[in-house]
Amino acid sequence: ATGLSLFKTEQGQQPQLVSFHQYKNIEEAFEQQKSVLNGELTSVMQEFVNSNVMKNLSKEQFMVVDSRLSQALKDKFEISCVCNDLALQVHRQIQKNLTKLIPKLSTDKEKQFQASLAHNFSRYQVQFNSESIDSMILQSINLFDESEKEINSYIMRLMEWAVWSFPEASKIITDQRVYCKLMQVIGGNKQALLNPEIMAKLTFLSEQDLEKLKQQSLISVGTDIAVEDAERMAALATEIISLFDAKDKMQQYITARMQKIAPNFSQIVGPVVGARLLSKAGSLMKLAKAPASTIQILGAEATLFKALKQKAKTPKYGFIYNCELVVDAGVKDKGKVARKVAQNAAICVRYDALHEGQLDEIYEKRVERCSLEKKGVKMQKQQKLDAFKLNIQAQKEQTHQVEIVNNGVVEKKKKEDKKQKKIEEEKKIEEQPKEEKPKEVVKEEKKKHKEDKEEKKHKEDKE
Repeated sequence: ATGLSLFKTEQGQQPQLVSFHQYKNIEEAFEQQKSVLNGELTSVMQEFVNSNVMKNLSKEQFMVVDSRLSQALKDKFEISCVCNDLALQVHRQIQKNLTKLIPKLSTDKEKQFQASLAHNFSRYQVQFNSESIDSMILQSINLFDESEKEINSYIMRLMEWAVWSFPEASKIITDQRVYCKLMQVIGGNKQALLNPEIMAKLTFLSEQDLEKLKQQSLISVGTDIAVEDAERMAALATEIISLFDAKDKMQQYITARMQKIAPNFSQIVGPVVGARLLSKAGSLMKLAKAPASTIQILGAEATLFKALKQKAKTPKYGFIYNCELVVDAGVKDKGKVARKVAQNAAICVRYDALHEGQLDEIYEKRVERCSLEKKGVKMQKQQKLDAFKLNIQAQKEQTHQVEIVNNGVVEKKKKEDKKQKKIEEEKKIEEQPKEEKPKEVVKEEKKKHKEDKEEKKHKEDKE
């Protein structure tokens, strides 16, 4: 930690100092340590190796303790480096006899120097450790979800408490936060709405809601409550409002942190949904290693295992169901859009985990592709609907034409049947034997027929 040293040793002999470079200050030592961590060589290290190893000991076997430093030396100088158990044993032997091997070193100063370097280097590792940031997000989203459950539980208690005095209020004011603000002012006491001073405080309500509350307070079926009960209701409402404010601040914090560590991923799925997925996976790197199909069903593990056990249909989405793109999709299209969002989210989270900065162009393309997928599903659905309508219309027209034809055939057949029936009746009449009438009857009929004929002619002439 105090400098760069080069020792020469042979099997069974004590190491001998060849060269030693002492660091000028703590900053130089810190930069050297940081470069070793990243597998890089500083200018000081390169100069030290060139002047001592390459000129005099280039044919010797070179032993180092750190494998990253060994690889960096191989890449830069093309020398054979060894990092094994033997190198570690030699290193321990040097550490035990360091003051004897390097007389320039002072034990007290060396301890102070090592402690200072250790603090700086540990601070640097914690600062740039992605898992430490992931842990912050993990704790934050867990607290956010717990606060949601707590708020819902408290609001249920408040409503059950206030239903005895003013049950109509929960039907008029459906927003939970506004309902809590109302209870904070009136304390569940419906008679308070008749007080002009209290009504003046209800500026967060619309005039229509105020009028409805005032009318319902006059005809409410609720009972009167004591002042102590009203005060406790107001206190509970105040507590719920403070929880709402804390939840909003936590959401702002999660959004800011997600924009910093995973900007592209949070833009695709949203900061809160992204934080839930990250928390479920354990870290950003683990989430980056997961395939798109896993990201799609993260959060629905219980349903998945139940479906596999019962050999039923597996779920199509988990936490990603609350993503804005999936929420806006139709009921039948949510599965398709969720799969497309998961595919693009997998690409973005890998970029965020392994690269710094925002992927503006690719992000815009990914969001556009997801939107087009959603629109495409809707257009395809509309096209199918239009084709179905056209098919129905064509079938109706065809049916109408068939009906017209059938009606014409039926009428023609009716006429033919009627004609045939008349012919058959005439044949029957002809086939019947004719009865011979007496001559007197025949004369009378002819005479009558002649008279009728003359009378008819006379009327026509008269007209």
